[in-house]
Amino acid sequence: MELKHEQNSSGSKPVKIIVCIPAYNEEKNIGNVVRKARNHADEVIVCNDGSTDNTAKIAQDQGASVINHPKNYGYGKSIRTLFEKALERKADIIVTIDSDGQHDPAQIPDIIEPILKNGFDIVIGSRFIGNKPAVRIPFYRTLGIKTITKFTKHASYKNLTDAQSGFRGYSRHALQMMNLLEDGMQISTEILLRAGSNRLSITEVPVTISYDVENSSTHNFLSHGIRVLFSVIQFISLRHPLLFYGVPGVTLIAVSGYFAYNALELFSQTRFISINMILLSITATIIGIILLTTGSILFTISLMLTKGMRVTLASRIIEFVSLRHPLVFYGLPGITFLAVSGYFAYNALEYFASYRYVTVLLTNRLFVMVAAAIIGIVLLTTGSLFYSIAAMLKGKIRFDL
Repeated sequence: MELKHEQNSSGSKPVKIIVCIPAYNEEKNIGNVVRKARNHADEVIVCNDGSTDNTAKIAQDQGASVINHPKNYGYGKSIRTLFEKALERKADIIVTIDSDGQHDPAQIPDIIEPILKNGFDIVIGSRFIGNKPAVRIPFYRTLGIKTITKFTKHASYKNLTDAQSGFRGYSRHALQMMNLLEDGMQISTEILLRAGSNRLSITEVPVTISYDVENSSTHNFLSHGIRVLFSVIQFISLRHPLLFYGVPGVTLIAVSGYFAYNALELFSQTRFISINMILLSITATIIGIILLTTGSILFTISLMLTKGMRVTLASRIIEFVSLRHPLVFYGLPGITFLAVSGYFAYNALEYFASYRYVTVLLTNRLFVMVAAAIIGIVLLTTGSLFYSIAAMLKGKIRFDL
């Protein structure tokens, strides 16, 4: 869906703009924010997130529609409530702005313009771009924001400069495409991650921000930053499990091979058994197997959760076979790899029994044996697990007490 200014100006249906404001104990600032925001919107909706002061009354007196939460659920829950209400009221463009007075509502048209003229799905008001007057942002905030933005960029949009800005614009299409879950401050990042997954178009516009307002923030920035970073890591791990778990797993297997090779070389030359290198090799192997198994399992779970969204023929075939016939998809390759591992183990033992000496040829056979055994174990574990899950879902396995 694209909201083009030309289409709306020439069409019969005008664009409906709703400004959404999450608020918690902001009686000193909410009135001014609502009053200014109404100059640029068809409607202003305030979500009063369990405030214990006069936030709700002041917002309503200034002309805002107020939704009251019975208690303080969190910023993310407020945003989700506002989005639901804005969509119910048929908003074409939704603008979010903080209630503490840090953002200037007079810049709402700057947020809306890229959606109207260029059809962008999401517009972020960034405090780090443009030729706006220099902003006195506290150092710890700058460091935290840029750190979070850097992590978010790797998982979503590469050119982001301000992933934590609460001053944003959304097309109706953008909100309909995202199923948001977070209740806390992490929702700002979750929106970008889900937007990236749905390939929504996004841009940033320069905005000013003031940190001189009273009671500008009620959140501990350190704990907020840690929660957001964990949220990004969690998203990446579930969205790209083979990459997140598989690459470290393969790396550790390679490290295991390095120590095993050196231990064998040392034994070949000196007949000395290095317990330390052997233990390091075994430890790296175990952790590598765990990571690879986890990645394989989560990959299959992700196929289950995104069932019906994949469009390529190869993806559909993989999805069908891995979910409907896990023992075939994982089990047969797993048995094959274990058979290959057994073959090389037999040859390695035969070779050592004949020559009683560790050579490069023997080492290579041992490495192939171990690698094939690891892959076989990972595949068989994943296959047996999902076979059991599929049986339980079909009712073939019951747990009657």
